[in-house]
Amino acid sequence: MIEETGTVIQISEDKAQVLIPRNAACEGCHSCHSKSDGFGMITEVPKAHGLAIGDRVRLEGKGVSQAKGGLLIFILPLVLLFIGYLIGEAVTKYMGYASLSQTAGIITGFMFFVAPFLIIYLVNRKRKKAGEFPLYIAQILNKGGTNL
Repeated sequence: MIEETGTVIQISEDKAQVLIPRNAACEGCHSCHSKSDGFGMITEVPKAHGLAIGDRVRLEGKGVSQAKGGLLIFILPLVLLFIGYLIGEAVTKYMGYASLSQTAGIITGFMFFVAPFLIIYLVNRKRKKAGEFPLYIAQILNKGGTNL
């Protein structure tokens, strides 16, 4: 489980943006959507009752497995690159275009390589449109800079 502490910087009708100080755990998580200045990360969370700009909040969320993330981001695309190359080359040779087999292999290999990144992008976009958030506000720690 992820636990972070941050400061509310913007509030809209149904969500809030929270600035989280960047730390070593930020490298593989990707729960935060954008970087602010290299020293912090900004994430969107569902709005909590009584929330105001400047409040310090404790965020919680489902943990991300770095082993699964590494496999998905690094290993799977490389494996698919080789598989795509072999398929493109074999299909082109089978169709009688042996002179184009390497070119076709490179093109299909690249298409297979890009596929996991495209799928991740589309899934994340769908989740964002559906209003799913990787983190949520578990507790308001300080109300506008004062202790509760």
